[in-house]
Amino acid sequence: MLQIFRKSLLFNILLIIPYAFILRLGLYFNSGKSPIYEKAWIYNHLADLFHLNGPYQYLWSAILIILQAFLLNHLVNKFKLNPEGQLFAGVVFILLSAMHPLTANVGPVMLGNVFLILAITQIMGIYIKKQTALHLFNFGFFVGLAAILYPPFIWFLLIGLAGLTILRSINVQEWLQMMSGTITILFLVFTICYVTGSEKIFYQLQIKAYFSSSIFNSVSGAKGLIVLFILLILLIVTLIQYNFYKIKRTVIIQKYYDLMFWITLCSLISLFFMKFDNCSHLILLMTPLSVLLGLLLTKIKNPLLLETLHLLFAFSALFLQIQNW
Repeated sequence: MLQIFRKSLLFNILLIIPYAFILRLGLYFNSGKSPIYEKAWIYNHLADLFHLNGPYQYLWSAILIILQAFLLNHLVNKFKLNPEGQLFAGVVFILLSAMHPLTANVGPVMLGNVFLILAITQIMGIYIKKQTALHLFNFGFFVGLAAILYPPFIWFLLIGLAGLTILRSINVQEWLQMMSGTITILFLVFTICYVTGSEKIFYQLQIKAYFSSSIFNSVSGAKGLIVLFILLILLIVTLIQYNFYKIKRTVIIQKYYDLMFWITLCSLISLFFMKFDNCSHLILLMTPLSVLLGLLLTKIKNPLLLETLHLLFAFSALFLQIQNW
C-alpha cells in the first residue's frame, strides 16, 4: 500500500509540471508584453540581472508556479492536512493564478510569494515544540524577504501572532524571536542601501508608495475585479463549509486550518490598506485559499462532477488569461 501511495504521489508531482505550462499558454502568445512594476525597485534590479521579463517571462513564470505548487503540496503532506495525501492544493493554486496575465506572470508578488509559503511552513512547525526558536526566526526572516520584494507582505507578520496564539501560548520572548528574523533582513537591506547612497529611492519607491491611510485606496482596474469576484465567491464557499474543516479531524489539524483562515483574513486586510497598481496582488489571497479549497474538493465523491468542475475552471482560466480580463 505504501509503494502504491508513493507511486501515486510521484505521478501527481510530475503531472503538475506540464499542467503549469499548459495553463500559461496565454503568456507564451503574448511574450513580448512585459508588465511594468514602477514601484518594485529591488525586483526590477533582479529582473534585469536574471532576465525575468521579455521573451523569458513565460519560462520563469512556469518555473515559479511549479515551485510554489510543490511547496504548497509539501506543506499539505508534511502537516497531513488532506487525507491520503491528495495534491489538490498545488493544482488549485496553478489554476487560480492562471486567471489573469498579471497573476500568472512573473513579478514581485509571485517571487515574494515563494517566501510567504516557506514562512507559513515555518510557523506551522512551532506546534511540534522542537527548534521552536529557529522556526520563529525563519518565519520572520522569510516574511522580511517577501516584504523586501513586495512591501504588502509585511502584513503577514500578524500571522506570526496568530500562529503563536493558536498553536502555542503567546509570550514576549517568542514574539521577539520572530521579530528578530524580520529585523535582521531589513537591517541588512537598509545597510546596503545606505552604503550605496540609494536609501531615499528605496524609501520612496519601495515603502512609502505602497502604504495608505484609508481603505480601498488601490488602482486595480475593472479587469482585476473579475478575478477578485471569482476569488470572493470561492472564499464564501469555504466559509459556508467551515464545519467541514472541523469534522472528524484531530485537534492539531483543526488548528492548522484555523490558521489558514487567519492567513486568508490577513490577505483580505492587505487589499484594504495597501496601494497596488494591478491584480497581481491577489496572489496573496490565492495562496491560503488554494489549501482550503484543496480539502473541500475531497468532499466531492463523484469523479465525473469533479472532472467537470476542473475542466470548467481550466478553460475559464485560459479564456480570461488570453482575453486579459
